[in-house]
Amino acid sequence: MFREQESHIVVASAIAALGATRQTRSHIKATIGLGNSVESVKAVIDVVIEIAAWADRAITRPDVDGLAAEIRESLQASLKK
Repeated sequence: MFREQESHIVVASAIAALGATRQTRSHIKATIGLGNSVESVKAVIDVVIEIAAWADRAITRPDVDGLAAEIRESLQASLKK
């Protein structure tokens, strides 16, 4: 059985594989917020993109670093309140 953190990275990768760009961004931010490392998320996205290429589908690579920065900024802002 997967923990919440592991389950969410699976969900985020499935959404990315569907090519749902806006939802992918939201789920990547959530999976990082649940404790998955940026490096792990990047590795999973790399696999999704590679599999998509094998299937002759183009998947837009999300800016995982940028999304992680958005989460950090949001957390810092909420701590200042």
